[in-house]
Amino acid sequence: MGFFTDNEDLTIFLAGEFSQVATVLDSGSTIAELSGIFDEESSPMFDMTTPSEGRRIEFLVKTADAVDLAHGDRIEIGGKTYEIVGIDPRDDGRITDLILKRSFA
Repeated sequence: MGFFTDNEDLTIFLAGEFSQVATVLDSGSTIAELSGIFDEESSPMFDMTTPSEGRRIEFLVKTADAVDLAHGDRIEIGGKTYEIVGIDPRDDGRITDLILKRSFA
C-alpha cells in the first residue's frame, strides 16, 4: 500500500507552511515554477558554508509537476540556485524527490 491514497489531498505541496516555490531556470521544461517541500539539511554544530559528503538537499514535489525535469536542470529556491542531480519517484509514484546540489555557476 502506498503512502498516499487515490483521493489524498496533496495541497500541502501547493500552499501551506511547509511548501516553497521553486523557479525553473534553464531546462526543456514546460513549467516555470513548481511547489514542494524543501529540505536543505544542515548541521547546527558546524558552520556549513560549503557542501560536504553525506549532505543531501531534497525538494519533494508532485510527480505530475516534474515529469519533464531532468538531471542537470537548474532551479532557484529562496534566492539560491540548485542543480538537479537525482530524480527519485517515491512510494506509489505520485510524489518525486528531486535530489539537488548547490550550483554556484
